[in-house]
Amino acid sequence: MPAGSPKVPVRFDKVQKYFGPVKVLEQFDLEVAPGEFLVLVAELEQLDDAVDQVDRFLFVSLERIVEQGAPSAQIDVVQYPGVITSAEQADAVAAANNAPVIVWGNASAELVEVNLRLNDIAPEDAERAMPESALQEAGNVTLRLSDPRQENVGAEVLTAYAVHAQYTGEAFEVGRALLSVQDLGLEGINIDGVTIAAQVYRYYQLLLDDPETAISVINLALRQSPDNPLFYQMRYTAYLNQGNFAAAREDIETALRLTERRSALSLLALSTVLAVDEGYPQAIAVLDESIAADPDQWLSWGVRGAYHYLNGDLEAAAADIEQAIALEPRGNFPYLVMAILALRQGQIDEVNSALETALTAFSDPELEARLVATLTGAGEDNINAYFTSLFSAFSRLALGQTTAAIADAETAIAIRDDLADVYLTLGVAECITGDFAASEAAYSTALALDPDYTVIYLLRADVRNQQGNLGGALADFSAAQETPAWANFAPLLEDPTQAQLGCGDFF
Repeated sequence: MPAGSPKVPVRFDKVQKYFGPVKVLEQFDLEVAPGEFLVLVAELEQLDDAVDQVDRFLFVSLERIVEQGAPSAQIDVVQYPGVITSAEQADAVAAANNAPVIVWGNASAELVEVNLRLNDIAPEDAERAMPESALQEAGNVTLRLSDPRQENVGAEVLTAYAVHAQYTGEAFEVGRALLSVQDLGLEGINIDGVTIAAQVYRYYQLLLDDPETAISVINLALRQSPDNPLFYQMRYTAYLNQGNFAAAREDIETALRLTERRSALSLLALSTVLAVDEGYPQAIAVLDESIAADPDQWLSWGVRGAYHYLNGDLEAAAADIEQAIALEPRGNFPYLVMAILALRQGQIDEVNSALETALTAFSDPELEARLVATLTGAGEDNINAYFTSLFSAFSRLALGQTTAAIADAETAIAIRDDLADVYLTLGVAECITGDFAASEAAYSTALALDPDYTVIYLLRADVRNQQGNLGGALADFSAAQETPAWANFAPLLEDPTQAQLGCGDFF
């Protein structure tokens, strides 16, 4: 959310049908920022007099862990000024206040019982690929704490966020929630019971570190509910992170059959498998379906744009990336693709603008790379790993992490060695470190792949000049003038004896 965004008041309204004698304020106004995910934490029902300040411990721990510990998820933890005593009442409060997650329960001297209840807060006429019952079957869970001063449900609330994002089709947010749990070192509550939701929460706890066991756990949910497409989507992710693309494809195609091919997320997921198995044209065709199913998902536009770019269709790539950015992406790679495309055309202002956004709004390239890898199964040496390594290299270079940028570029080249941009990135990084000979070699390889790449002639001219090869530098400057994009560079370089265009001028 951009700084200074206006906040929208949320009303807590009394729903008399359910509340009865329970204490609830008639009206309570609270400011929640647009785009944030609201988690309402109700007061706990006190079952005896021995409980003191349990509500405060529960709320403060959630606010600290979820809101402050995982800020990129943009979750707003809010205390609801009343007690909730039933699932029906929780649903009513959620509907009245547009809250996707309600935290409610009761406390006694021996035990604190906390319920997480998920709701689809979309308008009634919104089209969904699956019913709300699929979400609630997967996400509604009861947790039991013996000592709320030492235990917390932060991992479970982040998992609830992941389940909700899976249902609404926001794939990047699923990965963000899981990586937040991992990075914060949250172990989670030991969820007892054999309910379907209990298996789902255990699955998410295991997914990143032990996908094999995660698969065995989600299998238990599938045995109880074999027609819930969410569970096939979940198992797909585990198979993907194992590198088992055949099993992953089978599961995501099952999810598509169960949703009559209306799930934008499942279509996006299938495209990442097809990119590896069959190639970019097949993946792009499925992304066409994904965008038609839900044109408001930035990730589908961004991935299709990236695949167009990697397939050599730069015009189509630019159009898709512009649309992804118009939808305010929650990841940095659309801005990186835009910067690369603009650099090719000599649109320096656009390069600088895209890189500035990528660096200020998404300052952790490691997290961004891990998010893409989690969603595409990029752990193997396949084309999705190339996707991750290339954009990670460019992002690290923009941040000044040249050693890491070189390593990422070399990883990408080991997978695919026919794209000029990765050699451009490598050449700039080598130049910044002062290895002008290695930089020149990288630029030369790039130009052999793409002889019309204007900026690379200019960058190679600089490193040749640094090595005392003035003739070679002038030859490169002349060659640059023969390229189609020269007109955009000419105003910057009207006098070649005065012009300073080197690796430090872009990064």
